[in-house]
Amino acid sequence: MAMKAFSIICFALAFSGALSQRKFPETFRFGTAGASYQIEGGYNEDGRGPSIWDTFSHIPGNIKNNSNGDVASDSYHKYREDVAILKDLGVQLYRFSISWSRIFANGTPNTFNQAGVDYYLSLIDELRENGIEPVVTLYHWDLPQYLEDLGGWLNPQIADYFGEYARVIYRTLGPYVKYWVTLNEPGSTCSLGYGQGIHAPGKSLIGDGIYTCAYNHLKAHAKAYRIYDEEFKAEQGGKVTINSAASYYYPKDSDSLLDQEAAERSFEFNAGLYANAVFKGNWPQVVIDRVAARSELEGYSFSRLPEFTQEEIDYINGTFDYFALNIYTSAIAEYSEDWEISTPSIWLDQGTITSGDPSWPTSASSWLTSDPPGVRHLLNYIDKKYNPGEFIITENGWSTLPGELDDQSRIEYLSSFSAEKSFRFGTAGASYQIEGGYNEGGRGPSIWDTFSHIPGNIQNDSNGDIASDSYHKYKEDVAILKDLGVQIYRFSISWSRIFTDGTPNTYNQAGVDYYLSLIDVSAQKLLICTEITFRLKELRANNIEPVVTLYHWDLPQHLEDLGGWLNPQIADYFGDYARVVYKNLGPFVKYWVTINEPGTTCTLGYGQGVHAPGKSLIGDGIYTCAYNNLRAHAKAYRIYDEEFKAEQGGKVTINSAVSNFYPKDSESLLDLEAVERTYEFNAGLYANAVFKGNWPQVVIDRVANRSRLEGYSFSRLPEFTQEEIDYINGTYDFFALNIYTSAFAEYADDSPITTPSIWLDQGTITSGDPSWPTSASSWLTSDPPGVRYLLNYLNKKYNPGEFIITENGWSTLPGELDDQSRIEYLSNDVCLTKDTKNMKFDLSIGYPLLY
Repeated sequence: MAMKAFSIICFALAFSGALSQRKFPETFRFGTAGASYQIEGGYNEDGRGPSIWDTFSHIPGNIKNNSNGDVASDSYHKYREDVAILKDLGVQLYRFSISWSRIFANGTPNTFNQAGVDYYLSLIDELRENGIEPVVTLYHWDLPQYLEDLGGWLNPQIADYFGEYARVIYRTLGPYVKYWVTLNEPGSTCSLGYGQGIHAPGKSLIGDGIYTCAYNHLKAHAKAYRIYDEEFKAEQGGKVTINSAASYYYPKDSDSLLDQEAAERSFEFNAGLYANAVFKGNWPQVVIDRVAARSELEGYSFSRLPEFTQEEIDYINGTFDYFALNIYTSAIAEYSEDWEISTPSIWLDQGTITSGDPSWPTSASSWLTSDPPGVRHLLNYIDKKYNPGEFIITENGWSTLPGELDDQSRIEYLSSFSAEKSFRFGTAGASYQIEGGYNEGGRGPSIWDTFSHIPGNIQNDSNGDIASDSYHKYKEDVAILKDLGVQIYRFSISWSRIFTDGTPNTYNQAGVDYYLSLIDVSAQKLLICTEITFRLKELRANNIEPVVTLYHWDLPQHLEDLGGWLNPQIADYFGDYARVVYKNLGPFVKYWVTINEPGTTCTLGYGQGVHAPGKSLIGDGIYTCAYNNLRAHAKAYRIYDEEFKAEQGGKVTINSAVSNFYPKDSESLLDLEAVERTYEFNAGLYANAVFKGNWPQVVIDRVANRSRLEGYSFSRLPEFTQEEIDYINGTYDFFALNIYTSAFAEYADDSPITTPSIWLDQGTITSGDPSWPTSASSWLTSDPPGVRYLLNYLNKKYNPGEFIITENGWSTLPGELDDQSRIEYLSNDVCLTKDTKNMKFDLSIGYPLLY
């Protein structure tokens, strides 16, 4: 038996330096794994009793070439050498299983064997001395033979025996172990060992043995979990769960409701058979119904699926601290009409046909093919179905024939999971920050031209008249992008380069031609995961896909003179502008962002006055600006959806700058409330209307209340009509977000009534963590885990279906571009950013900072 378990505790890929140099974030931990019978050997030494695999493998013909685990990898004697190899590999975790019959020679507590405990204590000591954390599995298929003679996993008393064994392990090894798995892949034990008879103990009971085995596994797992939870957790602080082998099932015909049902049913009759009871209570309903129905037709007066009592349901339900799963491959599921009644079988109960995809690479094992996207689909599916909070991938690997360990197929398999083909890297820029050519080619003035030409508004009085001169050097920029190896470039359109004063009667063909030329070449600037901004032809000629932002803060000055984002007519002007851009550039663009970071425009430009147009209206201007930004976005989305989408097939959304907020005191309910409120008064102000409809309720309530106390007869927050709510709601095809940093949120008592302010409306205090690395920008610190927390939060809150991180980066001072801080920031983040060689004009700061 070849060892199959390669444990990947967290798997993500970051890029640092050259794009070919891969580095994983420091917050991720990697491990490898083995199972006692597969690697230990020493099968009859130091008091170990026989297991079902000793018996099974000693019967000629049961194992290919009649090999057995008597010696195996001889880890029982060579564990120190094994740990040295693990240390040399650089892994941080090692998952191994305990041999039950090495602790209790015949599986019962009256045959306790101290020598077995001493062996595992020595192994754990060796691991910890070498900086490797143990992850321990109580049972990995090697049941003591004596317990099998008593009925094994078909005997309801097995749960009590397992509980006694688990208690001894927790007591002796528990102080040194933080992660426990009670039972490894119970589905494999039950299906292969008690159903098909090809694993130990070799029983072929395909119609009922599998279900009885599953029933007793779940009771045994719950017993072990409850013992730890009640007797050891308070002192030892570990986490316990069961694990399952889980595959992702694609419907054979993605448009067929029957095949979609088959995919769901295939999961429920496999991993779901165990997970549903643990994470939801009871068997999956489809399993209950189908087994009962077929049992009746087969002549049974009862269901072949054992029925849990309510007490058992309550006892098993919730017996997890995380979700552990073994992921290897995917399958395609097809609906099948119910088979004729014949010999009972779980496969006939399931009633689906599963197959592989002939295009998937194959391994040395007939069942193991490679489908990297299936891992993401499966994790998303399980997260949505069970919401377990934490995942650990406890196994994932690739089999090869002997002599092929230094092989390309394993390298390709493992690397494909971290950088799957569907993941693409990009860089980005914004028109005013990089283009220059501010008064060329028919371009009219924007609010940033006006604002930056006023002395004192920008540090060192710099401006964007030339910026990176991308207007003239876009071909060089695209060549740089091509050399970087990016596949996507996000850029923004200068509204006043298309309509000189922002209105349709000042249409400028030269501006359209510039962006068409860019799209056919390629572009410049920074940031990853999808930010674009340049000319279409040049980009496409270099195989770089454009992602286009319609508005990135540079409003035509004429429209500002008409009231800018405080004028309700701005939505109509924006709609006319968007229509022209879609008509001209739309055939070449598949991803659109209508408005970049409306929160930044409204807060800094119309609230604090530090960005163009420089208005300080902190109490009401921000809300009016937000109201009109949302209406303008919805207008642009609806125009594309109704007039262009059918022919062009693109996707449109708005984007937001979003931070992850931690409670200052994680035990404080008030600080937990402050986290939610801080989010809702920032990114939620925009996202809620788009993804759910209307403002966040907490914003509506708090602004109305403080407005009343301030003497207003109405709320400073504009009220959407029902027509506007319906018009804005659902105006997204994906969630685009700019992620840079995190913050702590702390509850604050309501401030006295003074000058109205969004910050007083919000009523929270935010701060950073002094331990977080700092950049050249005072607001930008590095917190890689926050990215994951934030994405999980947003996915749970809005369930948008697709995310694109449109900005993420790190600022340094001039001369520091080849710097360690940027390398560490980018390599530690989940979605990385990459810079080109040129500086961009950093709004309100000028040129000093490099991103």
